[in-house]
Amino acid sequence: MRGGVGTELLKIVIKIEFSPNGNYFFQISTSSPRATADFTTHIYNASTGEEISVIQNSTMPSWIDNQRIVFRKYVKRDSPENGLYIYDITLRSEMKLEGTPVDSYNPEALLGEGKMVFWTDLDKKLWFYDLKSREKKLLVGNAIHGLWASPTQIVFEQIEPCIGREECGMVDYKIQSVSLYDFELGKETESIPELQSIYGAASLYH
Repeated sequence: MRGGVGTELLKIVIKIEFSPNGNYFFQISTSSPRATADFTTHIYNASTGEEISVIQNSTMPSWIDNQRIVFRKYVKRDSPENGLYIYDITLRSEMKLEGTPVDSYNPEALLGEGKMVFWTDLDKKLWFYDLKSREKKLLVGNAIHGLWASPTQIVFEQIEPCIGREECGMVDYKIQSVSLYDFELGKETESIPELQSIYGAASLYH
């Protein structure tokens, strides 16, 4: 199944992540006792455990800094409101990121640096996004799941199309390799044969 809710429901998001200063944390479980498809991010005060805010119609959250979270908004399949948004926990408001398509997935911010990577589901391309200038740059084609390995490198999954559903099940691609992209060199530099996937991985730089 391509894009839309099909892909997102296949990859259940269960995530707890603290803000850089440790004052807050968010929690999301897209399949939970609350609902079988729970696209809701809950934000808590880390000292008291009090829930301070809720982001509705959200999934794939990532801290940008101590006050802001970037996330994928999902209202319904093919909705023009889908896409990447920033939520401000002080203002309790959200803003759509300019120039990011409705099929943008897995935003990963470099903490405190105003930089982010994400991928688009329909064409399977990995993008860099400058949160200050609102400009985006294509990094690699046939790629998903970018993750910051250092302030100047990301690790990502290089993919290739599946021949038929029997080969890959409900998705339309298979992982070819896990590779590194170097921003200083401006290109993919090497693959990491020891890794088969980075889905669900964590980083010190995020």
